[in-house]
Amino acid sequence: MLIICGLLLFCYLVNQGRLHQTKWSAILIFLAATFVMGWRSAEYGPDSIHYVFFFEQCSQLTVQEAWTAVFESDAKDRVFYLVGTILSYWGYTYRGWFVLIAAVFMGGFCFLMYKRSDDFFLSVFLLIALGYFYFAMTGLRQSMALGFCFIAFEFICQRKLWAFLILVAIGGLFHSSGWVFFVMYPLCFVSFNSKYLVLILAAPLIAAIFPDLLGAVIRLIAWNDSLESYGYETRGLTISGYIIEASIFLFCSFCYVTGKLNNKNVEDNIDSYNQKTSCSARDDFFLKCALIALAWGASLRAFSINIDNFFRIALYFSCYSVFVVPSVLGRLSATERKYALFIIIPIGTLFALRAGHYMDFRMF
Repeated sequence: MLIICGLLLFCYLVNQGRLHQTKWSAILIFLAATFVMGWRSAEYGPDSIHYVFFFEQCSQLTVQEAWTAVFESDAKDRVFYLVGTILSYWGYTYRGWFVLIAAVFMGGFCFLMYKRSDDFFLSVFLLIALGYFYFAMTGLRQSMALGFCFIAFEFICQRKLWAFLILVAIGGLFHSSGWVFFVMYPLCFVSFNSKYLVLILAAPLIAAIFPDLLGAVIRLIAWNDSLESYGYETRGLTISGYIIEASIFLFCSFCYVTGKLNNKNVEDNIDSYNQKTSCSARDDFFLKCALIALAWGASLRAFSINIDNFFRIALYFSCYSVFVVPSVLGRLSATERKYALFIIIPIGTLFALRAGHYMDFRMF
């Protein structure tokens, strides 16, 4: 836990010093976080040791055996294991694999943070406090997919469809659930209005009234056996994750819609953002897209009460809260921002301590 606090302190000092909100600030944060993720203990997290065993076994296989293990077995997300096999043949230890995975995830995060966040420290704080940093160290395949999706999100704002499609397609090769993010591009060109509030409020009711509905839908549209297996699960999570994500969306939407973003030239009519104009580095089309992502993330998270692994799907959309909250607060008055931070920082810290994700964290 001290290491995680040290990482936050480092990011705070970088963010407040001479490198405030610059490219070098983002690079330093990337290097520090990649070091922490890449050189963590292999025993940290429920799945890490499984990947370590696979990596070490690869170094003892012949080419034919490695080919069978990756392509002709029941292995999921074969490109991920193929990369591990190649690194093993090149003489890298599992530590090099961890560093590569960390670099992909943090590279995507820091790229979008540099482009879109109004407060680097707050983005990193939320990444850690909300558990996304923890997940990136345990869900290795999906963390690589998320890294590519972070970069792809920037190309939505630039309206570069092919770049978006290519990056999401590559990300999905490392974890096939990443291909669900393809829907984000058309969603961003749908008007942002009260229907998303209805969607968020209706989602938990539908999940509670029709508990078998999600499983049937997953089995119907799943594009591989791994995803189809989710449709047969009956174990669910608590409603707390949905409540947190819905609360974040409602807070950010309230600030956005009621005109508290006035010092950034926000339009009175948020539907005007549907027009096909080019994006500047920090325009409000990004906020609209990210808020839509949060709405879908919270709505999808509601269904994790029926199928616990469904939170993995919601994660591709809900994780953009780490960029939306700083952007919203950066457009409030200095006094309003100070009061908001006095609320967000303690709540985020208490949530991280209560969740206990980092209590067993250690390096090497």
